[in-house]
Amino acid sequence: MQLEEPKQKRGQAAQPPVAAPQSRQFHALMARRVKTILMVSTPYEAFSLSWDGSLTEDIYGAYSLLHLQNVPQITTVTSGREALATLAREKYDLVLVSSNLADLTIADFAQAVKTAAPGLPVVVLIFALGGSPGTPLGAYGNVDYVFSWQGSAKVLLAIIKLVEDALNIDQDIRICRIGVILMIEDSIKHYSFFLSHLYALLMKQAFARVPYGIDENERQLHTRTRPKIVLARTFAEAETLVERYKPFLHGVISDLQVAAEGRKDLATGPAFLRRLLESLPGLPVMLMSADEAGQAVARALSIGFVDKNSPQCLRQLEDFCISGLGFGDFIFRDSHGHEIARARNLREFENALSAITDESLEFHSRRNQFSHWLLAQGEAALAELIRPVQAADFKSLAEMRAYLSAAVRLRRREKHRGIIADFRADDFEPEYAFLMTGRGGLGGKARGLAFMFNLFSQHFPDGRLGPNEIKFPHTLVITTDAFDEFMALNDLEAFAAECRSDEKLRARFMAARLPEGLLRQLRAYIAQVQVPLAVRSSSHMEDSSNQPFAGLYQTCMIPNHDPDAAARLDQLGRAVKLVYASVFTTSVKRYFQTLKLNTAEEKMAVIVQELVGRRYGDLFYPAISGVAQSFNYYPFAAMEAEDGVAATALGFGKMVVEGGQALRFCPRYPTILPQAATTRELRQISQKQFYALSLSNEALSFAFGKGSDLRLFKLERAEQDQTLHPVASVISEEDDLLVDDLGAPGERVVTFAPILKRNTFPLCDILNELLKVGKASIGSDVEIEFAANIDFQPGTQPEFYLLQIRPMVTARERLALKLEARRLPQALCASRKIMGNGLVEDVHDIIYCHPERFDLSRSRPAAAIIGRLNQALSNERRRYVLIGPGRWGTRVASLGVPVNWQQVSGAAVIIETAARGKRIDLSQGAHFFHNLAATGIGYFSITETDQENFVRWERLEQLPVASEEGGVRHVRSPEPLSVFMDALNHRGVIMSSSDVARAE
Repeated sequence: MQLEEPKQKRGQAAQPPVAAPQSRQFHALMARRVKTILMVSTPYEAFSLSWDGSLTEDIYGAYSLLHLQNVPQITTVTSGREALATLAREKYDLVLVSSNLADLTIADFAQAVKTAAPGLPVVVLIFALGGSPGTPLGAYGNVDYVFSWQGSAKVLLAIIKLVEDALNIDQDIRICRIGVILMIEDSIKHYSFFLSHLYALLMKQAFARVPYGIDENERQLHTRTRPKIVLARTFAEAETLVERYKPFLHGVISDLQVAAEGRKDLATGPAFLRRLLESLPGLPVMLMSADEAGQAVARALSIGFVDKNSPQCLRQLEDFCISGLGFGDFIFRDSHGHEIARARNLREFENALSAITDESLEFHSRRNQFSHWLLAQGEAALAELIRPVQAADFKSLAEMRAYLSAAVRLRRREKHRGIIADFRADDFEPEYAFLMTGRGGLGGKARGLAFMFNLFSQHFPDGRLGPNEIKFPHTLVITTDAFDEFMALNDLEAFAAECRSDEKLRARFMAARLPEGLLRQLRAYIAQVQVPLAVRSSSHMEDSSNQPFAGLYQTCMIPNHDPDAAARLDQLGRAVKLVYASVFTTSVKRYFQTLKLNTAEEKMAVIVQELVGRRYGDLFYPAISGVAQSFNYYPFAAMEAEDGVAATALGFGKMVVEGGQALRFCPRYPTILPQAATTRELRQISQKQFYALSLSNEALSFAFGKGSDLRLFKLERAEQDQTLHPVASVISEEDDLLVDDLGAPGERVVTFAPILKRNTFPLCDILNELLKVGKASIGSDVEIEFAANIDFQPGTQPEFYLLQIRPMVTARERLALKLEARRLPQALCASRKIMGNGLVEDVHDIIYCHPERFDLSRSRPAAAIIGRLNQALSNERRRYVLIGPGRWGTRVASLGVPVNWQQVSGAAVIIETAARGKRIDLSQGAHFFHNLAATGIGYFSITETDQENFVRWERLEQLPVASEEGGVRHVRSPEPLSVFMDALNHRGVIMSSSDVARAE
């Protein structure tokens, strides 16, 4: 067999690389369940069952112990006629009937049940200990099984599961490959005893052996792939079952002699087993017998043996299941049966495949033991793929080894696609996409990431959007239970709540110890991950569509490149502790007070995520980062609000989300860029610097501040790294014209022209599709964060990463209001470019910075003044209007007033106007604005004055002055004002309340 042939076969036979279809497949398994049981017994037996601790409670306990769901409900009646009357009124899934029924014979009762409810399973329960071991099959007539009650609910578990297996086996083996275990036994006493323990053992092993990296729901689904058990009371019946389920036969447990037409035949059993082993070489078989000849027969057939009378029989049954049926480790042996290696999971199995001898490889493959073990591990598709593979199919054993290793590696990686995985130190590999460390909450941001990861896997099952590969950064979430344990372990609750010094808070948290369990997990993680990391907050309230928490907590960027793993672990631990501490900073406490929330209600998860970017010498950064929104508050030209908007920058996205110099464009109209009509204006607004992470050996600050370890670098460095080429143009020295060629002399400006105009990378196509999919999936407008690696370095390919998706707060419902057009000239302010929707009434206070008098060089002191006014007005519950030149909330003081959200949280509306002598791009795409939208604060942009866009500065100047300081003026209107915002029609107006008329 040529290598290409098994590769093609693997592609056809292997499970799809998406977890969702596999999960849907598992959902279809075990469709028919025993949920309701009618128990028919004598009054004495019903009393005994109740006295023994309640049948229902007993079975609940057994199910709970085995992590099982769908616990059946049991109804008890005390006569056959009462049972038949009950069946006439109600539907049941199983009838359990006592062999001591007083008013009807078992045969008559069973016949009546089958007539009333065809197909309803009937099982006889013999209460005399041991019952009649050799009871003929037809003794009770029309019953499905006969079991012996031995005082334990385990026999009830065996009955229920045996019935469910019989109901589902034919359908389930058509859905996916499931093993079948055949038990051949005619003693009611013995199979009642052994099946009870066998099912309990299978359930525990099924739950323990399900693939790593799946959540509780997925684990429950995977347990449905456990082998089915079929029971034969004669070898003739066993022959029929073998023929029916031969391709799925996983193992056989057989007695030596069973009743055959009323007699025992010593020769029948060995002859049957010999024929079975000849047709299925390597099939695990165990002989369970009390017969003296049993051990010799087992030795002659080279199969296992258990003496039924031995006190070790249950231990031997368990050993057979673990080693023989493959529920334990895979033991690699040489041709003499000596152990040479052992594998606990797929990862160790793959590693061992590359290390074992050719002799061992051929030994196990010839006996189909690889596929047998994989089937027991729940890897049905992989087992089916490997099962027919033999050495003769390949040119050499080396080629066969490569094929097997590739198939296992493919499956190991595919099983994590679309799954939020449990972090397991012994099965962790860096390529696992989404891991979580505990059983606590994910927090809002990680929950959004998890949704995005799931959405990504569903819509892009092969990781591609058309010809373009879409990637998701590898993510580890430290769930909120670790935060609770950390706080309790270090006795931090009271201190953190009362501390008023951020420096003391930081010092105390840095000196605290992480829980030992978390530390072990991080040590295992850091041992294999040596790429730069972002350590981000993910509190319960973050990224909520109605709570403004965006950008409030800590994010740390760590290089994670020190050759000493202990040093890298220390950096990661310190970053996690700083994120924990950020819950209790003074600014957060003030913020919670503003919203009347309690920090005790907040819980913090932590996201450890591989940074998107590439290494360029001693720097690490992506060529492009940005934010895209499906709704554009500031559409222009031919655009509609629903066409969306994006903001992008060279380097890390800190430049975008903090309102720095970024390029804004509509992905549907990428060539329309009205932000700079002249090269002079382009020079003014173009990005001059970019954020990158230094990989030098300088000490990390671990200081409070989002992305505090990022540094600004000039464009010359990006040009040196060849990351400027895909995103920049040149203002030619010769004629002051814009050219898209960095080979020309002149000033470099970041225009993204090669991408937006020449489509050198299909960024807009990708964004349009992602926004469409996100909006349809979430049911509202969305905001996505993204990054891309694009450079002119030799041998590199472009890479697009989807970083985050969250609801975008638009509140676009139409208001039942109207404006009298003739009164519009009387308005104090109007704008056709707004953010927000709604009506705010009874506003008297206005804080403004007059653009003709305000000096932007004094913008930082002005922010502090506005913060104090905001606090005073909030204490009095007075909403206000804030007006001023440039961008509000920018981190670049020369572009506007750099207020943070807490300093303007009490505003009803914030208005940006043109700045004297400057053309400043409209504000959009920053965390500041997500918070404004989440709290319903309006935002007007008035860059040019006309009939529908204006501020009546002369009227503001005439209002009574409450205070004036540092260019910030606070005035009060004697009459109440109303703020009207209509996002759908792009209109905002502030006018006297008497001029706003409600619609009829």
